[in-house]
Amino acid sequence: MAWLPTAIAQSWMVTNLAPVVTSDIVVSALPFLPALILGWLVAANVHRAVKDKVSVNDLLALLACVVVIPIVLIFVAWFMLWDASQVYEVSPPPLAQAIIRAVALHLTAFAIGMGPRLWRALARRYKVPRVVVDGVVHAVLALLALFAASAFVLLVALIVNWKNQAAILDGFPQLTGFALFALIGLSVLYLPNLLIGVAGILLGAEFHIGDASVSLFSVHLVPLPPLPLLGAVPGSASSWAIGLLLLTAVAFAFVALRQRPSFVQSLVVGVAMGVLVLLFGYFITGELGYYESVGPMLFIAAGLAVVWGCGINLAVATGIMLKERRDNEPDESAVEESSSASVSSQDAPEGEDGQEHETSEEAELGSSANEDYIDGELEENPDDAAEEQGTTEDSEPQDLTSVEEESAEAEPEETDVPDEDRTTIDAEDGQSSENLDQVGAESEYADESIDINEEATELEESEEPEVEVIDAADVQTDSVDPVEQQPQDNKEENGEEIGKSQKNSDD
Repeated sequence: MAWLPTAIAQSWMVTNLAPVVTSDIVVSALPFLPALILGWLVAANVHRAVKDKVSVNDLLALLACVVVIPIVLIFVAWFMLWDASQVYEVSPPPLAQAIIRAVALHLTAFAIGMGPRLWRALARRYKVPRVVVDGVVHAVLALLALFAASAFVLLVALIVNWKNQAAILDGFPQLTGFALFALIGLSVLYLPNLLIGVAGILLGAEFHIGDASVSLFSVHLVPLPPLPLLGAVPGSASSWAIGLLLLTAVAFAFVALRQRPSFVQSLVVGVAMGVLVLLFGYFITGELGYYESVGPMLFIAAGLAVVWGCGINLAVATGIMLKERRDNEPDESAVEESSSASVSSQDAPEGEDGQEHETSEEAELGSSANEDYIDGELEENPDDAAEEQGTTEDSEPQDLTSVEEESAEAEPEETDVPDEDRTTIDAEDGQSSENLDQVGAESEYADESIDINEEATELEESEEPEVEVIDAADVQTDSVDPVEQQPQDNKEENGEEIGKSQKNSDD
């Protein structure tokens, strides 16, 4: 049982993707399935801890546990292997590489375990645009779709090349039951590695196993490790193999149509896909004994992932934008038609009202015998000035705009004169409020044969200040003539004063 501590330490290293070193042989391209199981357990525990309610301090404590505990265990396992190296042909792996891979694996599991809901809450708390979280989630879904396409391609390759797998098994001279089980089990453990490699090939990159390279465009083989799973590798690239790129486009487009990304989110998706491809490619890349380099071409695969992610999603976003614009055009035209119909229906009665208004104006203007309009200007007869003032008492001007323009052309603008100033002006001319009453009386009884030459002369003298009171300035400032402001009950007093003025005229 002396080998048990060594086996436990080596198992922990392998599970955390730390290199295995024995004598002069280094195996850093380790099976990815044990690491996936460990990552799934960590992510499940993290999700169970944060799914209900969690604070920032809880997250920090949980993060410390996820990072610190694996590092401590890596140190313990490393010292155990160092101690066992004195007895067995094992050596401790490079400590820095072991810690980096273990921390990267556990941080990835921690991020997955937090879930999209918690990430969106953190983004809202720290004012990070939500499109970043949505873009990363979209990238994860797109890569899952790509892995599904990779699984389909790998399954077809295993079925088509089953003879190669049989030849590999026949290469072992003595393959007992336990040895066969171990060989098939090792192939299953490396199955996620090959899925990631096929995903890189579907992106357009190459997968290398030492000097051998496999891509959709060419295949260059050397003697491969005697692993039945590698029997799926074809001996040459078919001419139709390049058509498998359509699977990549379909997988990404399917996810994009369901997510309906914006232009900004499309860029985030491309960048996130590149980072994820680089991360998972790093997990499966390394040395495999005498095969110095095993795995996809990391940076080329990551760059192609960015191109695929941005290109497909930008195309889908453009198509969605054009479709929405085309769908909105009928709605806009319908709104324009309805608005034009409503405007025309509103204009029709307005036109009729305008015609009726103009007809009434013409009738009233025609009925006025003492007013003549010449070129839009009003001419006033001196004898009919009183009648015009009397008319303004009973009715307002029918067109304020025309009166405003005509009075502005006839006389200069004057400011409104207060009531006190008007009384002063009347006093200077020797007139009182009785003159205004006389003006109204003369307008009502103009048909009688009364000699009012003297009063007409006086009215002509007082006419200018009275006309000035109802000039354009009054109309422009929306003021009302004092004559118009006379109350209705003053008409009886006006009638009595009219009779007195008639007797005075007879005398």
